Amino acid sequence: MIYSSGFYSLFCYLQNLQTAQKQEAAKHCGCTLADVENALAKFTWAKEAQKKIEKLKEEGKPTPKSFAEVMLLLNTLIPCNLVGFN
Repeated sequence: MIYSSGFYSLFCYLQNLQTAQKQEAAKHCGCTLADVENALAKFTWAKEAQKKIEKLKEEGKPTPKSFAEVMLLLNTLIPCNLVGFN
């Protein structure tokens, strides 16, 4: 998983926004507050996955080879439509 530094910085900033600020972001982007919060949840999940994968690499352990293995690593069962994989 690779993040563009610009997107990474943007999402780190957005994670700390108050509800009113998220609503303004949704208005600016032409989407709903739920869309903004869903995007932030996906990013947070991916960021945690990246941290765990990096830790496995540092420890010399095998890394996940598929999305399903990443989900198992994080002990999550997220429906594919929620994470954007249809």
